[in-house]
Amino acid sequence: MRDTLLKAIARAALHSPRRIVLAAVFLAVVSGIYASLFLRMNANTDDLIAADRPYMKDYRAFLDEFGDLEPIICVVAPKDPSNREQAERCVDTLIEKIAGVPGIRSVHGRIDPTEQQRLAFLAMNDEEFLDLSHAGDAINALRREISVPELLHFAGSRLKSLPRTLAPEAQLEKGAAAIFALQCLASVVPGSTSAREISALTARPRPEYLRSATGKLYFLEIMPSKDYGTLAVIAKPLQSIRTILREQRSAFPEVAMGLTGKPVLQADEMATTDEDMTRSSMIAVVLVALLFMGVMGGVKRPLLAVVALLLAIAWTFGVTTLVIGQLNLLSIVFTLILVGIGIDFGVHVVARFREERERSPLEPALTQALLSAGRGNITGATTSSVAFFMALLTDFRGLQELGFIGGTGLLLCLISMMVVLPALLVLTDPQPEQPITGRRAPLRSMPLARGKRAALTLVVIVGVTFLLLPSATGLHFNGNVLELQATGLDSIAWEHRILNDSAAASWFGAAVVDDLQEAARVTTAAEEQDSIGAILSPLEFIRLPGPKREKARQALLRQREKPATVSDRTWGSEEIRDAAKSVLRLKALAQTLDHEAAKRLDNLGRSLMRLAKTLELPKRRDMWKKRVEHRLAHVGETLNTMMSGLELPLREALPASVRHRLVAPSGRMLVSLHPRRNVWDVANMERYVRDMKKVAPQVTGVPITHLYSIHDMRRGFARAALYAFLAVLLLVFIDFKRPREALLALIPLLLGACWLALAMVFLDLDFNLANFFAVPILIGLSVDNGIHMVHRWRETPDAMKTFGSTQKGILLTSLTSLVGFGCLAFATHQGLMSLGLLMALGCTTSLLAALLVLPLTLSLLKP
Repeated sequence: MRDTLLKAIARAALHSPRRIVLAAVFLAVVSGIYASLFLRMNANTDDLIAADRPYMKDYRAFLDEFGDLEPIICVVAPKDPSNREQAERCVDTLIEKIAGVPGIRSVHGRIDPTEQQRLAFLAMNDEEFLDLSHAGDAINALRREISVPELLHFAGSRLKSLPRTLAPEAQLEKGAAAIFALQCLASVVPGSTSAREISALTARPRPEYLRSATGKLYFLEIMPSKDYGTLAVIAKPLQSIRTILREQRSAFPEVAMGLTGKPVLQADEMATTDEDMTRSSMIAVVLVALLFMGVMGGVKRPLLAVVALLLAIAWTFGVTTLVIGQLNLLSIVFTLILVGIGIDFGVHVVARFREERERSPLEPALTQALLSAGRGNITGATTSSVAFFMALLTDFRGLQELGFIGGTGLLLCLISMMVVLPALLVLTDPQPEQPITGRRAPLRSMPLARGKRAALTLVVIVGVTFLLLPSATGLHFNGNVLELQATGLDSIAWEHRILNDSAAASWFGAAVVDDLQEAARVTTAAEEQDSIGAILSPLEFIRLPGPKREKARQALLRQREKPATVSDRTWGSEEIRDAAKSVLRLKALAQTLDHEAAKRLDNLGRSLMRLAKTLELPKRRDMWKKRVEHRLAHVGETLNTMMSGLELPLREALPASVRHRLVAPSGRMLVSLHPRRNVWDVANMERYVRDMKKVAPQVTGVPITHLYSIHDMRRGFARAALYAFLAVLLLVFIDFKRPREALLALIPLLLGACWLALAMVFLDLDFNLANFFAVPILIGLSVDNGIHMVHRWRETPDAMKTFGSTQKGILLTSLTSLVGFGCLAFATHQGLMSLGLLMALGCTTSLLAALLVLPLTLSLLKP
């Protein structure tokens, strides 16, 4: 059936070459237009993972509730850590300038004084807050912009009306509002204890900047709009921010500044990989074509194979758009895969056609070339594509999509090389009716040992391989994705600087809780875990509420009557002196109860007396009256701000720079668990995630998705490689129908894999998340070499005389794959570089096994 199909293809190419070529070009044009209109790019790394994975369900639910919490991180580092002023001025300037950049949703780098005041009551310890609640009447009065006479009347009437029958404790409690009101007046007196006691109401606090645990680094959290429909995602706002930083470095020469964070790291990675892939693909196409021409000794036929390859790539774009509709961060490499592998099928067709054409007219030459090369091509393409399709059986979505696109693309390359390329060869053949002879030297086989010498050589090669093989146990899998990035990137340098400063970087585990009590439980449990460092929750800004605290809060919030209006708006030293006497009378009562309370009352009375004396001086009276009035106005304004923290829902009361990562719009709260050690190291991350799971079993966040996706990818790659090997094994047995010949075809795969493992150990090359997919690719490539050699060996009893074009085809296909993927060995992205190096090594070891060991083995056997 296979030979019948190949003969039919040959007849079609011979009789209707123009129709075939025109149809192929038409499909390529339609596919290209369709893809350009409807194929979208999905650069969201979260979408590489199957949505039905349990840990992704938790993470997506977290994102739905809290939104995107992965900002650009701008790091500001003063060269002299003590130079806080310069660093803070730099942060203020950057906030102002970056906030105006199009595509920036928010910029946070500090907690402003008003936001701090709003949290003052919420952050007080229980004792202070309970004491303050007794002064609720005075706080209510001061918030309503009470005048000085009204305040004096309020305080005086309260102190004078204290029932003598009450116990001393009750009298002090009843007089608390009056004392608080008078403290506000006395706080204007220099050196008074009242100024210290109510400093939270009178001081003008400095902004609190977001800093690292050591205080050496300042942070700005910049949330950009993210467009996952492009590889760049945040390219435009990121470019604008970097322009601002370049400008500000000259304005603040004593401050270093840079950008990092997951969005920046991914943007820089995509920029370098896109540049590396584009450059490598272009260089690969050119080098493969030149290599093809050099080995085949011509220009026209290799160029025709390249044309057929480009048509197949265009068809692949169309099928991808129709079936999947998108390319992800893994599947974008499919063009390089097709350049490296898809051209191989054309190489075998052209090599065998050239050999046959030198001794036969066009029709028999083309038919025999397709029959001979087609058998190996069909089996080889099937095994290679199945190796890719096996990725569909894994749990990793990004790998599944790459597997489908790669497998489909290889089948389309086979169709193009077996149908379109023959038609192109027919259209461009100069002498259809006669052989093309006398132009080139005949193809010869490589000289090989025979008989006993061949057997001895095989024993030595296999024996040395098995003696060295135990050292291959030194192979490792490196899951540190930071080490896959391009070297010299500014974002990588700043990420390391944060790691060296506090180890936490931008990673955190997210434990979502329903209330503050649960947040306290999680925080307490997390503090006991060695791998968990800084913990951020609402309890970093407020106190845990309890029944007494809630009662005091309600007392402060209770609406009270406005203090009585005083008709006489004048006030002076006499009114202040009366208030002082009332305070000192209460002080005498307090002495029997609380020495500290008596001391405070004594100091307050003395301060009021000094204020009264000052007001008796005509030249200073007006100035000091204005000071008192301004102080009351300022205190009233501050109290309004502080009270708003009690009146507002918790989310709105929290500072804008942190509320989005503390309380969701739904009211549920987030406890962020930061690592104590560098979690780019997978071993550290394993411990960190394990400890977080002990604290909160439903914890989610980037560390969890990152670690579990690494596990999924490792399992997926290993499973894809195993499935690919088993599928290839089955297909080879089906193709040859004899166990001996099937095992012979597997020699380049098995022996090449052993040599590759040894070479990786010798070169200290680890498997990683970027290069592991080379394994199923190399399985397909290696077995192709064996399939073509054994098929050629079966064609004639004296195979060693007729290996010529097949050996040359295998040499060329291996070299094209080596060049196609090997171009990545010069990439700046370390992951792509390791992929290129691994592919180059794998192609080399497979080639050596196919051209040295397999022919030696076949020379000892009869087909």
